[in-house]
Order: sequence, then structure tokens, then C-alpha cells
Amino acid sequence: MNIKIKSAIVLLITLAIGLGLGMQIDRMILKKKIRERVHRPPDSRLFMRIFERIIQPEESQREQVRQIIQEHTKRLARIDSTARSQFAEALDSLRHDLKPVLSQEQLDRIKEHTERIE
Repeated sequence: MNIKIKSAIVLLITLAIGLGLGMQIDRMILKKKIRERVHRPPDSRLFMRIFERIIQPEESQREQVRQIIQEHTKRLARIDSTARSQFAEALDSLRHDLKPVLSQEQLDRIKEHTERIE
């Protein structure tokens, strides 16, 4: 084989490997960012701004409305945290109960899918 052809083949293989790794790393970073965004507790300031925009309180109401919203934001964050842990427990229980019935390939598919939504 000609040296130019060999060099071109090596270059193309290197390029393909680089593209594949780059796409995989980008996908991992994106999944991590999405997971962080989904699993973080609600931002009380954002929650406050949204509700203030909806309510449009008068100046005399503003401080009282903010206090009420802050109290409920803390409660909603606790509920969100509890619900997420209960959801994870329910998924674990589901996988455990399905384990004796399904093949390893099916279990792997379930694991891959549930890891994305947890």
C-alpha cells in the first residue's frame, strides 16, 4: 500500500475516534447538567419572582407576600426531596421484583432507562 494511503487511513481513523469520544463526552456532560438541574431544590428567589409576577402585589402587600412565599418554598422543597427519595425507592423495588422474571439483557435495559430518570 502506498504511504499516502496509509497516512490517510490512519488520519481518518484518528478523526473518527476523536469525534466518537467528543460526542460521548459531550453527552455525559449534558446528562450531568440536566440531572443537576432536575435534582436541585427549587430556587426560592426564582420562585419568589415568578409568583410576584403572577400576583403583582401592591407595595403595601409586597413584604407580607414575600414572607408567605418564602415559608411555602421551604415546605415545597422538603416535599420535593421526600418525593424524589420515595420515587427512587419505588424504582428499586420494581427492579428487585422484576429481577427473577426478566433476562439480563432486559434488566440492563431497565437499568439504563431508570438511571436516566432518577
